[in-house]
Amino acid sequence: MAYLNLKDELETAKGLAEKAGKEILKIFYSTKNLNIETKSDSSPVTVADKTSNEILIGGLSSRFPNYGILSEETLDNPSRLREEFVWIIDPLDGTRDFIAGQRSFTVMIGLARWGEPVLGVVHSPLERKTYSAVKSKGAYSVHNLFDNPFGDSNLYGTERKIDVSSTENISEMRVLIARTKPESEGLEQLIQMPFSGINLIGGAGYTSMIVVEGLGEVWYHRGSKCHEWDLCAPAVIVREAGGQVTDFYGNPLVFNKEVPNLLTGILVSNGKNHEELAKMLAPLRLK
Repeated sequence: MAYLNLKDELETAKGLAEKAGKEILKIFYSTKNLNIETKSDSSPVTVADKTSNEILIGGLSSRFPNYGILSEETLDNPSRLREEFVWIIDPLDGTRDFIAGQRSFTVMIGLARWGEPVLGVVHSPLERKTYSAVKSKGAYSVHNLFDNPFGDSNLYGTERKIDVSSTENISEMRVLIARTKPESEGLEQLIQMPFSGINLIGGAGYTSMIVVEGLGEVWYHRGSKCHEWDLCAPAVIVREAGGQVTDFYGNPLVFNKEVPNLLTGILVSNGKNHEELAKMLAPLRLK
């Protein structure tokens, strides 16, 4: 299949991400208890994660009943491994940032075909901005202009094509790493490397979109705690914007695996000197 007509999938995913985003904002701005729980991997989950998950799972399974689904907040169904198309979603990426009142949380919906990401939607509820891409069709963003985030208005700004920065010189590149535990990403070693700056950011989706917007050139996670839902949607958007996404060793990533962990880290860049970046950052690899 050389050409993928995923118009219905794209419009459905964007609509559901924005719908979930509105519900997340209601919870974000409310005085209600977030009902924070701790999952088996020690990561937090809130009522916002669960509400968003219900919206996404319900909408996707209803509209595309023959597609598999892999979600961070739903018990895995191994039948997805037999499906050509599989939705890979993170209902609320950056839950810790959401709890802390930071802006860097997103709703992410990715679609993989035989292990390859072919569609991605990343929605930033607080910024009312939606990023999207389909394989071979470019990456785009649209800023929602309505004043009342809880209303039903569908007044949107003009969709614009987005591209990563053109910076090629590594000494001029800006690196993005996790704000929560920068020391776990090798900050002390990183500051000795010839980059122009280091910025501490939040969730995977939000940080990847900074690269897509051309406001940073490199983002990495060197650990083994990332999952497919952290990168499926961003991977398509980054690539279609001209960037590159691999593991921390520079190897291609495969999605919809039996165990959906990204055990060898993540390296996202503007696509300029990506292999050289992987070699330069090699001392930060976890042994």
